Amino acid sequence: MKPLWVIVLGVLALAWVSYVPPGESTLTKAGLYGKVRTVENWRADDGFRRDTRRPRRNELYHDSSRSLVIFDEYGKVIEAIYLDADSMQAQRDDYKYDLDGRLDEIELDATNHADFPPKVEYRYNKDGQVRSIGYYFSGSNSSDPTIQYWYDYNDKGLISTMYVGNAGSKYQVIMEYKYDAAGHLIQADNEDGDNRLKERKAYTYDTAGHLLQEIRYKGDGTSISQREDYVYNSDGKKIEELDYYVDGKYIYEKEEEFPKHENKPVRIDSVRKVWEYYYNYKVVESTETEYPTGKVTSVRDSVVYVNDSIGNWIKQAHYFDNKDSTVTYRKISYY
Repeated sequence: MKPLWVIVLGVLALAWVSYVPPGESTLTKAGLYGKVRTVENWRADDGFRRDTRRPRRNELYHDSSRSLVIFDEYGKVIEAIYLDADSMQAQRDDYKYDLDGRLDEIELDATNHADFPPKVEYRYNKDGQVRSIGYYFSGSNSSDPTIQYWYDYNDKGLISTMYVGNAGSKYQVIMEYKYDAAGHLIQADNEDGDNRLKERKAYTYDTAGHLLQEIRYKGDGTSISQREDYVYNSDGKKIEELDYYVDGKYIYEKEEEFPKHENKPVRIDSVRKVWEYYYNYKVVESTETEYPTGKVTSVRDSVVYVNDSIGNWIKQAHYFDNKDSTVTYRKISYY
């Protein structure tokens, strides 16, 4: 069994993605329009024919090649089902809400994912903000969560401190956040739970709120390990990124491209990424140059959508270098 911290941090992303502020529907967060009842999703490149592998009402794809999400009449997700590669149910999530319409708990039936907690529980403070997220793992006889994350907020309603604990107690600080007057995150401290800094990230922005620079510091809080600088065009689209690795970043190159390196790791000191946009941003060409190797990688990327009469896309064709790479279909039903 993996350490709880590793497992729960992985599931924590699920918890925050699933959480929707009171008054906002899951549909709004997902960018869906109209009174959607179900969204069935499948990829055309996964080797399954639509006419022979049509999922039944209670089947879905965990690897995102096939999935089914069901919403209530208020736009809240109430069920999500995922199928594995053999078209068997791999995971089913049921969502429950309190009387104020806030997410109360998620019950996960992860047949093929034993590391997932069977239940995730949300609790709120008097201002309606998430106070804690609790995870109940199999094998625990306690009525309290096996592990629990707690949140404190500043006077603007932004998360200031994140704790980890159990049995209703918050006892270890693991993240602290600071913001500027406009509410932009300017510092995030990752701590080990004993008030020792593991890593610090500092952020700076331009007057329009675009992220200009991210600096990562080591545990001493002053020694820089990595720096990222960003440049934008007049429309606010990112057109350049410069990544600097103070101690180097080591990667393995393909032998046919760099035969002199064979299987030895190659040190990268910096990477320059450039984006060019065409056809009203529908086509993006990205170029990445590594230093000191000088290796250049270029990709032309575009996405074409087909929408239904409501305005929701039902076909998404993703092209890389003008080749049909991934086609995703959605079947949407409405109330």
